Amino acid sequence: MKFKLKTLLLVSLFTILAMTSVVSLSSLNNCKPVWNIPIISSSLKNKLSTSASYENLWVYLMSEAPYSVAISANGTYIAAGGYSGFASRDVFLFNSTHNFLWSYDVGGTLGYINDVDISADGVYIAAADDTSDVVLLNRTDQEMWRNTTYDGYSIKISEDGNYVVAGDTNGQIMLYEILNENFIWSYDADDRVQDVDISENGKYFVTGDDNNNVTLFDKDSSTPIWNYTTNGDVLSVAMSADGRYIAASTDNVRIYFFENTSSTPVWDYGTAFDAVSVAISADGENIVFGYASGQIQLRNKTGLGWSYSTGAPIRSVDISADGQYIVTGNDNGDVYVFKNSSSSPIFKTSTMAGQDVLSVAINKNGSYFAAGAAQRVFFYSMKTSEEPPNPLILLLALQQPESNTIWIILGIGVTVIIVVIMVVVIKRKRK
Repeated sequence: MKFKLKTLLLVSLFTILAMTSVVSLSSLNNCKPVWNIPIISSSLKNKLSTSASYENLWVYLMSEAPYSVAISANGTYIAAGGYSGFASRDVFLFNSTHNFLWSYDVGGTLGYINDVDISADGVYIAAADDTSDVVLLNRTDQEMWRNTTYDGYSIKISEDGNYVVAGDTNGQIMLYEILNENFIWSYDADDRVQDVDISENGKYFVTGDDNNNVTLFDKDSSTPIWNYTTNGDVLSVAMSADGRYIAASTDNVRIYFFENTSSTPVWDYGTAFDAVSVAISADGENIVFGYASGQIQLRNKTGLGWSYSTGAPIRSVDISADGQYIVTGNDNGDVYVFKNSSSSPIFKTSTMAGQDVLSVAINKNGSYFAAGAAQRVFFYSMKTSEEPPNPLILLLALQQPESNTIWIILGIGVTVIIVVIMVVVIKRKRK
């Protein structure tokens, strides 16, 4: 009888273990990686995080210097504006697989395409020609709108692809509605409009001019919401996606940050050199400034941040919409990419040694960027690498399946053992 009791107990225990093992293995399909589990510390997440770098996918040799470049939200399309000094001024369109799609001569023989922009979906391309016109093209090389009254200097397309705002060399600001092919209104700023930016839905836009003004507009009126007079010519402006936050810089070594509810700056700082280029993340949390000294500086909404010296003057900066990645280039031909969390570059490369990097642009999530230098457009793609996770860490981090199947089986198993013991005891008493 003792042998039979032991045998029954062992068989029952083995059955329970086998059943729970099968359930445990099958439940692994429901387990989640460590970085999705809230109980795992942030330091542990960082050990398993993805590190990023970039690789050059292609270089295109142009007949003109790419004075301005722009990139669609997903990085599929890249636009560039040319400058030859004496020949034609062309707008170029490429795709990410190194296909040159077309070039379009905006007309004229002097000057340059000072600014280009492309809609988030890559359907529309706008160009500002500093001695001629403001031109809107579609992706199939068709001219949709041309304003011959003004000489374009700065231009932006709203992310939804419905509005174009442009500023010209004589101080005119123009608003155009793409879908209805409607020139809405213009405003006279009295002096050259150095830069413009527009919210993602076109509701708000901001301009900076050589009359020292930062001016905020609502698309529904040519009367400014407010105007702020700075201490010098406004070199660059940038606006968050919702139009709530605005950053600006002047040629009198000062930078500014505003909320759209007031013309009084949230903060402004004097700087050692002029910030010639400004960019802002979609949420307005990260603002990047590029300086004539070669310094790149990141600040948050409270004004705090970090800086890094590239060693040569910077002409252009850009930041991904999510605020994670920052790109810039300098007059030594160097291109840098940073994460917003550190002043140490995660990527550095040389385009053409000693040749000015005239313009840079990064796509919405930072996976692609373009740079224009030395009659060439350079296109880069992010490459990722993950450290092999520690198996022990992953084991500890696995999330338990949501069902209580294992506990149910264990309960049944214990019940079976108790019943077996009771049966055996009862039989022994009867004997």
